[in-house]
Amino acid sequence: MERSRSRLEPLLRSLPAHPAMRFLLFASGWGEEERALYGFCREGGYELHLYMVGDEPIPVPEGVRTRPYRSDQRRYDLGGRLFDHVFVTAPLPDPLRWLERVHSAVMNGGRVFVAHFGSLDPEAWERAMEERDFVAVHPIESEGLRMVSGKKMHGWGSR
Repeated sequence: MERSRSRLEPLLRSLPAHPAMRFLLFASGWGEEERALYGFCREGGYELHLYMVGDEPIPVPEGVRTRPYRSDQRRYDLGGRLFDHVFVTAPLPDPLRWLERVHSAVMNGGRVFVAHFGSLDPEAWERAMEERDFVAVHPIESEGLRMVSGKKMHGWGSR
């Protein structure tokens, strides 16, 4: 039986692959997009770290490293680890503060993908990313899933 395809899968397949990629996920549940990211990471042998947004624990498959999300956390680099890609599939309590703090967790050339806009509309996310030194900020649509993406580049902006 063929497994169902996630709306996120075409985007994941388009990412330039290299060994030992690290993914950071901010989620409040374990739905279609989260399962697709997990499957992609498992298939490629990549690391997946999850910050659980909200008060409810998320039942996740074995091998997913989890932590509770705290909006007052200073950094999201998890012990000096830098991440190739960061995905947001849950509304964040303070998205502007989060953007400032997640910047240090993204490796040079890494991308942030926001698939749940929460209190900000997609255009506000784009402006906020640009104001926080992300470049190549643009909207993406993958099989009806709307996202905003931005890239971290060393030497661009004030960081």
